[in-house]
Amino acid sequence: MKRILLILLLLQSLPLAAQIGISDFKAAPEVQSPDAIRDPDGNPCAALQIRTSFDGWTFDAGLSGIMDTRIEEGTIWLYVPADARKLTVAHPKYGVLRDWSFPVTLSGGQTYTMTLGYDAPKPTPKPAPVPVQRTAPGQVPAPVPLRTVQDSRHFSDHFLDMYAGFVFDRCEDGSYGSESYRVGLNYTWVGRRIGPYVSANLDLDESYSLLAGVALRLSHPDTAAMDWQIYGGAGMMDGQLAFDAGMRFGWRSRQRLSKLDFSIGCQFSEGILMPTIGVGFYIWGVPVAVGVGLIAVSI
Repeated sequence: MKRILLILLLLQSLPLAAQIGISDFKAAPEVQSPDAIRDPDGNPCAALQIRTSFDGWTFDAGLSGIMDTRIEEGTIWLYVPADARKLTVAHPKYGVLRDWSFPVTLSGGQTYTMTLGYDAPKPTPKPAPVPVQRTAPGQVPAPVPLRTVQDSRHFSDHFLDMYAGFVFDRCEDGSYGSESYRVGLNYTWVGRRIGPYVSANLDLDESYSLLAGVALRLSHPDTAAMDWQIYGGAGMMDGQLAFDAGMRFGWRSRQRLSKLDFSIGCQFSEGILMPTIGVGFYIWGVPVAVGVGLIAVSI
């Protein structure tokens, strides 16, 4: 019985989803934002002043994210990076307006005003109509609680990893023995699903590898909690053709640059096998920065 009721409620919400509307969008330099919010790169956010007579809205700006939210009576302020292109609006009763495109390119530090509303569809005969609760005329809508604003975390699209690998050389009897290790850097850019990467490493004997290839995101960027990627490429290792393959794991973040991801892989060429393990920028970058600082202070 519960499943039947749930299906009926979902079917009922379908015709309402298209009735959410955004209108009167315009740049309003004369309107002052309550706060000056900056994006993760330190640039001023665009301020969206949304006028609405309903509460319970949730918002999502895709990979750009929503940096902050302010609630006033009859108004919602959203602060988004200037590179935001679309806005998804949802309501538990009225449905979803998905990927509404901004009619202009946003500018950092600029205020934009718009009106968010809902137009009730024309009634159609139904066996058991369910009345839609509406705001009574003259009634002041309750402020939207901050917890209803959708989480703005997303999968990062820039990855700067440091990795280490043990070099195994093939012996005359066909076995492999480890003689040295190498340290390198891997930079990867992944859009929604796919992107390029480049990798370089060296050891104390000045042997080096330089490889490049493609990274593919396997987990769904809208629903998955873990960012799972595989990568593969080719290049040169000690002057001969080499190949590279592996996988990376990360998590959602409000930053474009990944912080705490890690990866495992393997680089190999004729007679050489090098398993690798890598860590994200915050894991290796913070210790390096502290070490450089201590050296600078001691000089």
